[in-house]
Amino acid sequence: MVKVDIGSCRSGRFLRGAVIGFALTMSTIASAQSLAELQASAKKGDAAAQYQLGRRYLLGIGTTVDDKEAFKFLKQAADKGNNLEASHLVAICFATETGIKKSDREAMRYFEKAATGGHADAQFKLGTCYETGILGGKTDTTTAMKWYLAAAKQGHARAQYKYAKLVYAIPDAAASAEWYRKAAEQGVIEAQIMTGHLYKLGQGQGKDLVEAMKWYLIAARLGHPDAKKLAEELPKLWPRDLNEESVLKAKQRAEAYLEQQGELAKAQ
Repeated sequence: MVKVDIGSCRSGRFLRGAVIGFALTMSTIASAQSLAELQASAKKGDAAAQYQLGRRYLLGIGTTVDDKEAFKFLKQAADKGNNLEASHLVAICFATETGIKKSDREAMRYFEKAATGGHADAQFKLGTCYETGILGGKTDTTTAMKWYLAAAKQGHARAQYKYAKLVYAIPDAAASAEWYRKAAEQGVIEAQIMTGHLYKLGQGQGKDLVEAMKWYLIAARLGHPDAKKLAEELPKLWPRDLNEESVLKAKQRAEAYLEQQGELAKAQ
């Protein structure tokens, strides 16, 4: 099984999410081909079979977990063709010492390969590497922003948030507000708070206290510890702008958003 060092805030944090997400999707793998059939095809050099075999060994689907075999077949698939997910998983294996000796250099190389091919999760992880200097590299904010933006444009919520955060520091209030809002709409609670702040202050967009309150209320319902207080303070600070009618409107907008997210969750 892929192991992640959650004791390291800098390494475990961004790798763990990918592994958990990968584990969840593994439950839906079609079992049309037996393990023996995959092994035979993989031995003949079939990259698709190598990839599927690597995934099965990684999480023990139809076989026992075998990290070394998982890495071997995933690397064969990554090196043979344009399988971006295989490259992504190989990078994770190198980064987390799963089936292979840890190598920051090789992890970065395979993340680069997957990211360059358009793999959004790899782009996000590469952005994290360049932002923090994780995996032995030097920090490079410009390159981090490049990869965050690439993933953000593909709808990667965390990348949208991270890009907005870096752009805000430039500062580019308009771009920051746009990407914070996109991340907020996808449920990133930190982005929801920042979107509320920016609407309250009128930074990067017109001042809109109803929208500010709406996002604070949403963040509060989703568990942000400060959001409820922020929402309650707004009518006290701007009583003329946030009268009873406006407060009701903010609450209705927040409820509409939460209902929509609930329906989307059911659909998925």
